[in-house]
Amino acid sequence: MELLRKCLNAIFVCGVIVFMVLGTVIVLVQMYSIATANGALAVKIMKTVGKPAFVIASLTGIIGFVQGYVNGWDMGD
Repeated sequence: MELLRKCLNAIFVCGVIVFMVLGTVIVLVQMYSIATANGALAVKIMKTVGKPAFVIASLTGIIGFVQGYVNGWDMGD
C-alpha cells in the first residue's frame, strides 16, 4: 500500500508540473499572438498543445481524487 501511495504521489506531482508548464506555454504564446495580431498562431497552439494539456490535467485530477481514498483523507474538508 505504501508503494501505491508513493507512485500515485509521484505521478500526481509530475502531472501537475507538466500541465502547468503546458498551460503557461499556451498563455504566453496567446499573449504573443495577440501582441503581433496573429490569430492563426493562437488557434494553432491550442490545437497542438491544448488537448494534451487538458488530458494530463484531467488525469491528474482523477489521480488526486484516488489519492484521497488511498491515503484515507477526510473528504469533508
